Amino acid sequence: MNFLNLPTGTVFALLQLLALSTTAAPVDVAPQASSSVILLKRHYVGTPPLVTRDGENKPDMAWLKSQENHLRGKIHNQLSNFEKNTGKTLLGFDDKATRESNFAKRASAEEVLTSEQGGSYWQGSITIGTPAQTFLMDFDTGSSDLWVPGNTCSNCNQAHKYTPSASSTAPDQGRTFTIGYGDGSQTSGEVYLDSVTVAGLTAKNQGVGFATSASSTTGATFDGLVGMAYQSLSTERTSPFFQSLYNQRVVSSGQFAFKLTSSGAELSLGTLDTNAYTGSVTYTPVTQQGYWQVTMGSANVGGSAKVSNRQAIIDTGTTLIYSSSADGKAFYAGFPSYYPLSSFGYSGYDGYYAIPCSGSTAISLTFGGKSWSIPYSAFTAQGYVGNKGSTQYCLASLIASDSMGLGSTWLVGDAFLSNVYSVYDVAQNRVGFAALR
Repeated sequence: MNFLNLPTGTVFALLQLLALSTTAAPVDVAPQASSSVILLKRHYVGTPPLVTRDGENKPDMAWLKSQENHLRGKIHNQLSNFEKNTGKTLLGFDDKATRESNFAKRASAEEVLTSEQGGSYWQGSITIGTPAQTFLMDFDTGSSDLWVPGNTCSNCNQAHKYTPSASSTAPDQGRTFTIGYGDGSQTSGEVYLDSVTVAGLTAKNQGVGFATSASSTTGATFDGLVGMAYQSLSTERTSPFFQSLYNQRVVSSGQFAFKLTSSGAELSLGTLDTNAYTGSVTYTPVTQQGYWQVTMGSANVGGSAKVSNRQAIIDTGTTLIYSSSADGKAFYAGFPSYYPLSSFGYSGYDGYYAIPCSGSTAISLTFGGKSWSIPYSAFTAQGYVGNKGSTQYCLASLIASDSMGLGSTWLVGDAFLSNVYSVYDVAQNRVGFAALR
């Protein structure tokens, strides 16, 4: 890949190891030149979801359950933020009473994970402040805030901590933030404005959450988070980092894009990498400016639509795909055979299903009038769970659960996104997909 031939913007080369939208007129600042940075993909506890046991690839069910719990708490808090920030509710989700009831039931039955525990993220180096302080951060389209552990946080276990008093560009805003969870655990702190730089692109007066307390960060492989969704989900009520870059004309385009493949991946800011995809980008409008939320025309199995006309969140911070229980059952009914995971001796995994490890059934999701395929081998890549007769069965990548607070909305993560080039456009409020080159 020749970075010198790319248009103005920034391309991040990644190594894969494992708003209320802000629409203020951009200020008149000349766009900066292209540059690059290495990112790593890691899980929170540093353990890949696929492990080898008895010579067979089997899913790490504890890790997958930890991500489910993490996502449940994350969604619960973000929907509350959206309602507080906008006075509205997001399309397709459970109503507040139903969501809070389901969340309370889960919180009493199992651990509700704090902050970013249990997730899967794209990590890269950023600097904050003047002079620069360096951090390893996660880039996540499923959240909006930028936060780092503060130097006064005694129970933050990250390697690097932010010292705002050492920065000449960090005024305290006199505001606090709290990311709370149903079991009483939380991450909290103060909000500062400071200069934030990623690969030579600097957003001035960027909101930075200075965490002074975190219930648990043991096992963290990151320092903090760079949220890339809309401001309406923000706990800090500040502009997300990429929106700030665009408003300040640090980038000339309102687009950023991900290529997330096992052979190597990249994130482009302010540009599209035409070497990463082939053909044209097919766009679909954002239906509500909170998440990167769009209409999914259908979910298809064997060339036939099994579920139609659903809202979908496009989230790089999620490994699998999540739907309601009813939608999941309709989806899996399209396969020649499928079984709930309980059929293989796994308990406590309602909504998890297994299909034959080897197969040719076509799987796709439709966005913008075009169907985008998920290879069968990718859909069963979570690993072997057991046999039915002589047929080996593998965990499938769609989790069908009514406990997430999603309602009829689908949460679409890397199981889909690793097979397409995905584009996010803050200027025209749309999401696009293209075929990988």
